[in-house]
Amino acid sequence: MPRVIDDWPKSRLHKSSKVPTLITYDERGSVSAWGFSAESTPAPLTGFKLLLENWTEHKFYLAYRESKFVRDFKENCPAGKTEDIVASDYLHCLWDYTITDIKRDRGQDFMDQFSLRVTLGVPAMWSPTAKERMRGIAIKAGLPSDVTLVSEPEAAVLAVMEAYDGTLEVRDL
Repeated sequence: MPRVIDDWPKSRLHKSSKVPTLITYDERGSVSAWGFSAESTPAPLTGFKLLLENWTEHKFYLAYRESKFVRDFKENCPAGKTEDIVASDYLHCLWDYTITDIKRDRGQDFMDQFSLRVTLGVPAMWSPTAKERMRGIAIKAGLPSDVTLVSEPEAAVLAVMEAYDGTLEVRDL
């Protein structure tokens, strides 16, 4: 039976199957908060996944270059941190919490008995280069080396299909 994590750290008032893509660092450059924990911190970094694409090749480049999250990232990112490092740090926190949750729910030896299949959603318009960049970041963060990437629209369809018992009606999707 699949388990959806909905009790993320500091998700205070509600359960959520999603965790915010936020991260903050302390003065030494170590992660100080991520996800819901980072919501109440000053100037958390967000939107860093979108920085992994080389937008100069896209018609949206000017809008991207002038966007608030790009300015905020540049202004608030600690020295020595790049979008790759920030994305890897975030995925490491997410993966570490996920493994802890699995062991708590299924037992400490679960990871020894079963292999996990990990799938990450990426923007549909990403280039193959950005996808490979994300795959490398995920592996560096400690995710399995066979991590699969799917476009976010594909991930949404897969989630809906998983939720249904095989009986789809017109207008269900």
